[in-house]
Amino acid sequence: MTICIAAISKYKPDSEEEAIIFCTDHMLTISSGEDELGGFEQSIEKFKILGDDKACMLSGNPLLADRIYDNPNRYTKIGDLAKQIYTNMVALRREAVERRFSLLGLNLSDAKRMLAEEIKNQHCGELMELYNKYSIETGVLLLGFDDENEGRIYSISELGFDDHRDVNFSAIGSGAIQALNSLLFQRHSKKDSLAKTIYAVYKAKRNSEVSRGVGRETDLMVLVNSGEKKVFMVGDEKLKILEKIFEEEVNLGKQHSKLIEIIGGDENEPKI
Repeated sequence: MTICIAAISKYKPDSEEEAIIFCTDHMLTISSGEDELGGFEQSIEKFKILGDDKACMLSGNPLLADRIYDNPNRYTKIGDLAKQIYTNMVALRREAVERRFSLLGLNLSDAKRMLAEEIKNQHCGELMELYNKYSIETGVLLLGFDDENEGRIYSISELGFDDHRDVNFSAIGSGAIQALNSLLFQRHSKKDSLAKTIYAVYKAKRNSEVSRGVGRETDLMVLVNSGEKKVFMVGDEKLKILEKIFEEEVNLGKQHSKLIEIIGGDENEPKI
């Protein structure tokens, strides 16, 4: 359970150079089989910088991270790295299913043979459901720049991967729906300024906190593709400014001086 958000913006108003703002929480959820034991805020970074111009965030099982990334520095193009991460995730799923079949003295060849035949009993049906529906329940947001210095955001799972450049942003994790709705409501565009996008991503993170499993602590970063420093962390003092703006925005409507006019200008004697 977590939230991972990324959005593309302009880096400087007088150039076509882009930046990618990305954000995650610190929540770590512990599971035992199908039971979730609880979520805990941890002093860990849930993002990873890959090479000079790429970063990624993982939602799901953090123990799979090393296998999923598979020496990412050897991939100079972000599209190639996205394909390799997807391939690694498919392999992890296959290995996990094979381990479960091996406990019964079976292998994937047996499963494929059963698929081609009529299912003869309940146990065969259960095995087929495992084969078809098993998931490693882990996703990745990969972000970086292509050969034209355009920002790219890929969402990747064992089912495939998508490039979100045309929609400007993406989110994964248990709070993804709330985060995506927030960015859609704000009509975020990759033509928006760096400052506007930083706030839009921060607001999406805060709105996602209503979801179970999303932590309150926030890491907010800016990835660029120029200069010696590629990743900038939005520090605590600037996060406090963003928090103040967010709280003011939340209260603006219900405290607006014009609201009283809706009921005739007098709270004691409303005239709707």
